[in-house]
Amino acid sequence: MQTIEKAGFLSVTLNMRGHGHGNEVSTPRIYRARADDDVKHVCEHIRTQCPRIAALYGMGFSMGANQLICFLATSNRSSAPSHDSPGSSPRLIDAAVSISNPFDLTALNEHFKHGIARAYTGLIAQPLKKILWQGRHQLPISREQFWRGMLSMSVRNFDTHVQVPSMGLETADEYYSICSSRQFAVSIDVPTLVVNAKDDPLVPIYAVPVDQLRKNPHVTLLVTERGGHIGWHTGYSGISQHSWTDSMAVKFFKKHLQGDAEQALGSKAGLTLSPEPSNLSAKL
Repeated sequence: MQTIEKAGFLSVTLNMRGHGHGNEVSTPRIYRARADDDVKHVCEHIRTQCPRIAALYGMGFSMGANQLICFLATSNRSSAPSHDSPGSSPRLIDAAVSISNPFDLTALNEHFKHGIARAYTGLIAQPLKKILWQGRHQLPISREQFWRGMLSMSVRNFDTHVQVPSMGLETADEYYSICSSRQFAVSIDVPTLVVNAKDDPLVPIYAVPVDQLRKNPHVTLLVTERGGHIGWHTGYSGISQHSWTDSMAVKFFKKHLQGDAEQALGSKAGLTLSPEPSNLSAKL
């Protein structure tokens, strides 16, 4: 967030349930791959506490990007009516940036069965099990489901024994279908920059709904040959890394803040993508 703040923006970080330092589970629900209501609650709180802000922007990374896109397409309207247009509800988030979004969780979990991605699924399951332990007294699951979740060696096993029963679903595939933002690619209605890399070891490029995103006039899709997963590093300053995507997000938001929503739509209307790192090749 340093790049965002140095550019003059105020930033707020949303740590999903159980994630983040000191964010202990205290409700009958833990982190989920989709959390429209939580995102909406935070956005409405910001709008209420800061009624004079010029705009509210959203930026999501990896699964956070998946959650952001789901929210934009389904819940990005205030519960309070608009003062300017009685009978309508204003948008909560005015523009957004999605970084390394997995989009299709079914395809993602299939990808985790092969190659280098297979080594990651057990690692990703570890923090989920830590959150599960925190919420062991609150969750609406059986003792057997709890311990099966704690012994899970993959994300899919964890989801099968914890997320599925806690949401009243039948299968992990049903959970992934409900929580995948791929289904909402055509429904995004605010200026949104989507960035993914072809060499992402976790997110296969075939999971990204390229055709649907390109057809959406509100979306600018940027797929690079390299960049990894939430990577695109361009250098260091002390111990801090510089990311090309952070700089792109700042440029994108500033274009929108200047009042030219069309220009915020990237190459479709004038957002200059250069200079880009020499190790990246942008494909629009």
